[in-house]
Amino acid sequence: MLFELAFLSPASLFLYQPSNLKLKFGSASTNLTVLSRIKKQYEKVITRLLKLEDQPRISPNTISLLGFLVAILASLLIYYHFIIVAVLSILLSGFLDSIDGIVARKAGLESKFGAFLDSVLDRYSDAVIIFSMVVSNLCSAWIGLFAIIGFLMMSYMRARGEALGASSAGAGIMERAERLLALSLILIASSIASDPRTVCDICMLVLTVLVHVSCIQRFIHIQKQLRETNAG
Repeated sequence: MLFELAFLSPASLFLYQPSNLKLKFGSASTNLTVLSRIKKQYEKVITRLLKLEDQPRISPNTISLLGFLVAILASLLIYYHFIIVAVLSILLSGFLDSIDGIVARKAGLESKFGAFLDSVLDRYSDAVIIFSMVVSNLCSAWIGLFAIIGFLMMSYMRARGEALGASSAGAGIMERAERLLALSLILIASSIASDPRTVCDICMLVLTVLVHVSCIQRFIHIQKQLRETNAG
């Protein structure tokens, strides 16, 4: 994930996870210690900036909902070809998604419903953004379809794995923050290209392949954990 690194610069609202670039199937052998430190540092920055030591003025669920509404706004902007503003909206939506959990933890407002709501809204956010790229004729329908399937399967495997007691933390090179950043870059590249449709299709196809590679990585990683649990 890229959000937690990023608060230091508006264009980089994502946490860079260099170890995730190692295409080691079935392995989340990333430097999770470094990742944990970055996340903790990011939480400290957000806590200070938003003054979360006090009771927050806005609930985590409201932040999740705002992130979803901004994603809908981004999809409308894509449809009407206001690409730069759409990209900023996608980044803002991702940023809001990165802080709702922090607000919940710091304020003692964590709840199962909140986690469920956040997950559902994230899936809808991903889908509407890609759908808008298809209906605005930026992306081929079949590529958009396979991209959405990959996005949903990444999240489903994580949720299903956790329900069975298997963590997928760090498994897969394309987690949600990376996917949002990739979509933003694809939109920018398409907006400046002489042939936007072709550029978008090629880039989206690459992204879709990477997402499905991540699905395979996550599947194998969870499979290993479940086998170890059964063996134990």
